[in-house]
Amino acid sequence: MSKKVLACNGFQEIRLAFIKFNTKKNRQWSVGSITTLSVLIWGLSTMDSNYVASRVYFDEARDYSQIPFDELDAINVCRAETRKRFGSSLVRLTLNSHSTRFDDRTRIYKMFMVADVGSLRNFEEMAVHCFVDPSEYTIDHYRTFSTKQRSLVDRARGIFGL
Repeated sequence: MSKKVLACNGFQEIRLAFIKFNTKKNRQWSVGSITTLSVLIWGLSTMDSNYVASRVYFDEARDYSQIPFDELDAINVCRAETRKRFGSSLVRLTLNSHSTRFDDRTRIYKMFMVADVGSLRNFEEMAVHCFVDPSEYTIDHYRTFSTKQRSLVDRARGIFGL
C-alpha cells in the first residue's frame, strides 16, 4: 500500500491494512516469533560467564536451628564457587573484610574478595562479588571482573569531566 493512499484515505486505510495483517496465520507467526526471540534472548543472557544457577549449599547433617547459617558459611560458599570457577589457575583468594557484610535491608550476605588468577609468576587480580542468601542457602549474585578495568564511577567522572 502506498503512502499516498494512506494519506488520502486516512485512518480507514490504516485500519483496513491492520485488519488484513491481523489474520490468524499472521498472529500465529507473530506469537511464534516472539517466543523464539524470547528464548534466544534468555539463552544469550544465561551464557554470561558470571551467571550462577541456583545451587543449594545445605548440609543435611547440620541442625540449622542450633547452628544457624552465618557469615563464615557464606565466606566458605563463595570460596568454593570461586575455586570451582577458576580451578587450578586460582593462585590466591583474599577476603576484603572491610567491605564484606550482612545487609539488613536485603537480608543477604555480601562477600567481597580479591582473586589472583594465572600462575605464580604471572597473574591477574580479579575482584569477586558474591552475595549469599542465608534463608535459601544459595548464591544470589556472583560476579568477577578485572581490577584493571575502570569502575563505573570512574568512567562516569570521565564522561562528565568531574
